[in-house]
Amino acid sequence: MIITKEQVAQAIITELENNYNEIDIETGLFKNYNTPSRIVWKSNKEGFYPDIKISQTNGKTNLYEIELTNKINENKWRLFSMFAKLHRGSFYVVIPESMIQKVKAFIADKNFNNIKLLSVPI
Repeated sequence: MIITKEQVAQAIITELENNYNEIDIETGLFKNYNTPSRIVWKSNKEGFYPDIKISQTNGKTNLYEIELTNKINENKWRLFSMFAKLHRGSFYVVIPESMIQKVKAFIADKNFNNIKLLSVPI
């Protein structure tokens, strides 16, 4: 069985909606939600859209990147990690279970300290 990005996103959104009252959910993966704004580097204007952006009434913002392939986009992850940290939130990366060790080593090597890993069985 192949798991899609949309299936993973729906599971995350359902979990968040069931556990938090005052949150704003943005995602470009479904039509019934607003698409999050592009997050950009000020230095070169390069930017990316997070898969899911969660804004809480207390000012915290969490970002979610669902990466079901073996790709690691260092620039995107660094940007999202810094953005979440500036907004008192966390950056979650959802990856296949088979990538856990590779991604943990990458995170340690690059000294990313605001990334939280979630895994899905694929």
